[in-house]
Amino acid sequence: MSEVGGESFGNTLRRVRSSAGLSQEALAERAGLSARGISDLERGRRMPRLATVRMLADALELDASARSTLIRAAQSNLPPMPVPAGSVSADAAVSVADTRTGSHVNLPLPSSSLIGRERDVADVLLMLRSPATRLVTLTGPGGAGKTRLALRVVTDLVGEIDDGVFFIALAPLTDAELVVPTIAEVLGIRESSESNLLSTITLALRERSVLLLLDNFEHVLNAAPAIGELLARCAGVRVLVTSRAPLYLRGEQIVDVEPLALPMPGIEPSVEDVDQYGALTLFIDRARSVKPRFAASSANIAVINAVCQRLDGLPLAIELAAARMRVLTPEQLLALLDRRVLLLTGGARDLPVRHQTLRNTIAWSNDLLTADERRTFRWLSVFAGSWTLESAAAVTDDSEMVVLDRVGVLLDHSLVRRSDWTDPEARFEMLAVIREFGLEQLALDVEVDDVCQRHAAYFMTFVEQQGFDRIVTDEALRLARVDSVYDNVRTALRWFVDWHQSDMALRLCVALRQFWMVRGYLSEGSRWLDAALALDAVARTPDRARALHAAGSPVIKGTWIGSIGWRPHAWNSTRR
Repeated sequence: MSEVGGESFGNTLRRVRSSAGLSQEALAERAGLSARGISDLERGRRMPRLATVRMLADALELDASARSTLIRAAQSNLPPMPVPAGSVSADAAVSVADTRTGSHVNLPLPSSSLIGRERDVADVLLMLRSPATRLVTLTGPGGAGKTRLALRVVTDLVGEIDDGVFFIALAPLTDAELVVPTIAEVLGIRESSESNLLSTITLALRERSVLLLLDNFEHVLNAAPAIGELLARCAGVRVLVTSRAPLYLRGEQIVDVEPLALPMPGIEPSVEDVDQYGALTLFIDRARSVKPRFAASSANIAVINAVCQRLDGLPLAIELAAARMRVLTPEQLLALLDRRVLLLTGGARDLPVRHQTLRNTIAWSNDLLTADERRTFRWLSVFAGSWTLESAAAVTDDSEMVVLDRVGVLLDHSLVRRSDWTDPEARFEMLAVIREFGLEQLALDVEVDDVCQRHAAYFMTFVEQQGFDRIVTDEALRLARVDSVYDNVRTALRWFVDWHQSDMALRLCVALRQFWMVRGYLSEGSRWLDAALALDAVARTPDRARALHAAGSPVIKGTWIGSIGWRPHAWNSTRR
């Protein structure tokens, strides 16, 4: 039984429930649990899981202090932390895209052609080439192809931007405060001790001409004012944003990325008309990628049109459906989609139909997997950013051969993709909307806490194995390894802090202190150290002593009067 200050979790829950004036039945209804489950928790008959504790805290509308008390009361029921077997290989976690090599461009290479967006490309190019427009936001539903369109636009502008075009992925971030540090990281700008990080960035870019592509901004909209300030101070900076919602900044030009063109309802296209409709063209092209002999004909064009109509012309939905053409006929595909629309009705009724359809399509692809493959899929969604087979094996607790087979299946089903084909070690990732679905499924998994714990434990061990606490000759390589997984490291830190695992949080902070200093992540490192130290103010451990020393360091606190200036990785510091 978990005890905190002499009070068990069950007693704590009963006390806060009574204080809220709720019966067990009322709390169960609010939290989406059963009254029997609430009763068992209060009597100590069941061990609470983190996901359950969070649902209860939300249902009880607890303030920060009471929420923390409830979490601490449940803490001792965590399973022992598993340590990944084996050591990290010398070439593990090689950086996916190193933007500090002198190149002016860090754009990822698209894995397929852009179809049906010729007019959109021309319109956005016209906007960004106008001196009067410096912020363009591509909005639209998940899966509309905003990122793919944006990449095509900025690729066309590469030769017109003097100091570089930079892709900045925001999807892995969980906190709007991390947007500015992420921009600085991609640009190779280090935090100065004499000013805050945003001021350091604006100083570095004040006389530069750059184009920033900020991808997936919708979940970090609180960082929009920082983008506005950057634009106000740096006349040569232009920004292209992809987001499901506008930033609502002055001067912002909003472009709605609509679904691909479809025939009007009731109009049956002919084979000769296919090129007029981007949705049909995309389906045929992607179907050929899995079935090379596939072709549109007078016999199947009506069914192809019906499939694309059912998917509302959304590119991601079409690609997921077309991947099934390796084993299905168009008629079978349409029949399955019809049944899925009837079965999957869990989406909010006030959302656009295309939102529900995209979710239905992802759910349908998930349901075509075996039980073991579905488990692997939802467990892999715990990764923020890219991952390797080794790290996947550690999180799923399976052998690398088993993981290899299952990842191959997920690749076939378009639920996972290779993140970079030039890397010496294969790395994988999920599209943001697919990962969101996977995380929803993971939240319902009885082993969600174990998965998150293994993920956090793996990356803590990974960072410790880099040996930043000793003199090494290959420091640049070790820094690059951590760079390539840093979004996952942040996720691990957040897990340890949220679950009040002070020892683990302090260990990871201590292992990262040299990395934070060299990379110039001073304020971020200070925030993590403060959060970890606040978890247990009375503990006396070696890691706490080292963390206190690091937290008090003038370097970490940002008061070091030295030349921690901007290191111009992405271009020469002196322009010709």
